[in-house]
Amino acid sequence: MPDFDVFDMPTFEQALTTNLELLKTLDLTYIPIEGDERLLLLEAFNYREVDKYHKFVAQLKSLLLLYAKSDALDIVAVDYGVSRLSGESDEAFRQRVADSVFWPFNGGLY
Repeated sequence: MPDFDVFDMPTFEQALTTNLELLKTLDLTYIPIEGDERLLLLEAFNYREVDKYHKFVAQLKSLLLLYAKSDALDIVAVDYGVSRLSGESDEAFRQRVADSVFWPFNGGLY
């Protein structure tokens, strides 16, 4: 599957650098030192920010036909008017849902 890179999310280090610069504008005397309480707090916030981004992207991917799996694929297929056949694998179902775009009157069945 192709890589899913919709948002330009900075890495942890880039986000930390940006937030350190913001903190320095609020406190002109601040000099980050390893183990500093403010630096540790910023690192924790940046970790949460990056983690939330990755969770958001995972949720977003689960809504797309190409990336959806299991129950999420069943939910996506509803938009195409197709339901899973008994015992049908995700790959076969995904292909049938994609085919339903070209064969709209029979649920992807030829």
